[in-house]
Amino acid sequence: MVKHLLKLAAAAAFVLSAFYLNAEVVNDGDFKYSLLPDRADGMYKKGEKCSFKLTIENKKGEAVGDIAFSAVLSEDGCVPTEKRTDSIAKSGSAVIEGSLDKSGILRCTATFKKPTDGKSKTLVAGAAFDPLEIKPSAPVPEDFASYWQTQKKILSEIPMNVKLTPVSKPDAEGLEIYDVQADTFDGKLSGYLAFPKGAKPKSLPAILTCHGAGVGSSQTANPIYWAKNGFIALDFNAHGLPNGKPKEFYENLRTGELSMYPNKNTDNRNKVFFRTLYMRLMRAIDVLCSQPQWDGKHLVVTGGSQGGGQTLAAAALDRRVTFAVAHIPAMCDHTGNKIGRIVGWPRVSPLDKDGNYDKKKTEESRYWDGMNMAAFIKCPTVITVGLRDTVCPPTTAYATFANLKCQKTIIPMPDTTHTVTDKARQATNKMIFDSVK
Repeated sequence: MVKHLLKLAAAAAFVLSAFYLNAEVVNDGDFKYSLLPDRADGMYKKGEKCSFKLTIENKKGEAVGDIAFSAVLSEDGCVPTEKRTDSIAKSGSAVIEGSLDKSGILRCTATFKKPTDGKSKTLVAGAAFDPLEIKPSAPVPEDFASYWQTQKKILSEIPMNVKLTPVSKPDAEGLEIYDVQADTFDGKLSGYLAFPKGAKPKSLPAILTCHGAGVGSSQTANPIYWAKNGFIALDFNAHGLPNGKPKEFYENLRTGELSMYPNKNTDNRNKVFFRTLYMRLMRAIDVLCSQPQWDGKHLVVTGGSQGGGQTLAAAALDRRVTFAVAHIPAMCDHTGNKIGRIVGWPRVSPLDKDGNYDKKKTEESRYWDGMNMAAFIKCPTVITVGLRDTVCPPTTAYATFANLKCQKTIIPMPDTTHTVTDKARQATNKMIFDSVK
């Protein structure tokens, strides 16, 4: 439980520069706002006190007067544990104190009216209390493996019928690029493939890049980058849509047929979009590994958010995957509601204000939950997690990390919401290059 949640006190209007790396700092014209925990790495032991400092000042570091604000501390945003208070930031500064007496993430939000225009502004900060002790919220279903064996059999009976169409890109000198179309379960695989010109058979490691949530074309930037670095690379879009269409084509689908796609049919594991997505994911691996340039030894999968969830599924469902990097993964820990915790995107059945949830949706979602996929991964796996992430809450990433029984690494990003820092990206890219040496 959250204990001693809020203790507000006036504080001097300065912030140690090292802390600016940790939470949220916003520049707004001649003003600067920040909400920062008192440890730069955002890490605490259970029962320790964490102090979040709210500062509202001009760019010269001068106080702006007393500012009214509302503060909320919660266990990673889980509604039943939120506590609120309203107070005054004396001379534009205040301290919000809190603690957790169990492993978890303490989320702090502070809302105030901006001195520039009077509009409401909310800052978010996060602190992790012994996060490596966060456990999975529920066991893997007993028939999880057999369910996915059945799906793989269904997919194997669908011929690939791969079609490669050459594509010309001005930034791809020395590369071959192709639009890739192939048949898969309930639709098409659609992507872009790239590799160095003249690559010999069995000479290149492979990498598959998976998309985050949304509706759009496959992208050439990722495969071009990896091909320039000696890979055969495939980027595919989540919906099997044709590539390179006008923006309006994808926007009409986003607001029409594919509107709210993540939350449709979540009460049926056989009708939910993510079953189809994981089948498309496995077909992408089939197509990539069927290319003669693949060395037959190294296959990396990576992606962020929805793509991070796909990365976990790929590593769990296909033993050809040799290295996985799941950035800020979605589709994880749907059963957190069973033990009063936050659930992962796409919030299949979050707890309501009375602590209730949809049991049918929760049960069905276990079969495409990245937390359960993690239990079947054998290859080295890296997960990045933003301690301020409100889309894919850090609790869900740590619960997933706990289920990994392979060589594993987690990279917390205390200064990050739902994005990946340059530092984390550079670190994971180096790991990818090292994995194929």
